[in-house]
Amino acid sequence: MLSTGNLSPGFDSLVTSYTVRVPRTASSITLTPALSDNSATMTVNGNPAAPGSPYGPVSLVTGSNPVSITVTASDGISTKTYTILVTRLSAIEEWRQTWFGTIANTGIAADLAAPDGDGIENLLKYGLVLPPRAHDRAVLPVPQKRNYAEGTRLAMIFTRDPVRDDVVIRVQATSDFTLPWTTLATSTNGGPFSGPGLVWEIEASQGLKTVEVRDTVNISAAPRRFLRISVSR
Repeated sequence: MLSTGNLSPGFDSLVTSYTVRVPRTASSITLTPALSDNSATMTVNGNPAAPGSPYGPVSLVTGSNPVSITVTASDGISTKTYTILVTRLSAIEEWRQTWFGTIANTGIAADLAAPDGDGIENLLKYGLVLPPRAHDRAVLPVPQKRNYAEGTRLAMIFTRDPVRDDVVIRVQATSDFTLPWTTLATSTNGGPFSGPGLVWEIEASQGLKTVEVRDTVNISAAPRRFLRISVSR
């Protein structure tokens, strides 16, 4: 028995390999193994375990976590090892499962796919908390003129979710598309934004953050300026 998730396939003493998928929030798992032979003994990950008693918690990292259960027969010689591969989902895998019914980075669920035909890739919608089924480029944040103590500058205001801890979000600026983009502010793996262009980052509803990032160059100081938001993993 597992504290979270379900074995696949269902347990059969003749089958030695299993998988189980657990949510991102499951940082550990507890197992309660049982034996049909009361004189047999067992170990979990090499540690003695009492049949019928909870073993754990076993810490889980995001991704694959192999757990081995070795049963030693009453003769003290014969052994059999069962392996459970516990997959702890990442935030983006849970997002894919919710919206596309798969955790795989393939097909319409792939990071660079834009299945709605609006040209907005899944990864950008994920990073900026945009509905992936919204067939409308109007949902994208756009640069706007705002007045600051230093002068009038372009700025971007947008939303992020700290729970989405597997992406890097950058706000960048340039004066010419042929020139390199300069990073104004960055959020790494769900962390707070930082950088010379950060104006503020405040709490929004449901644990989200609203962010304002401005250019570091006044509009009057350059013939043209461009801002963009990039999301990468």
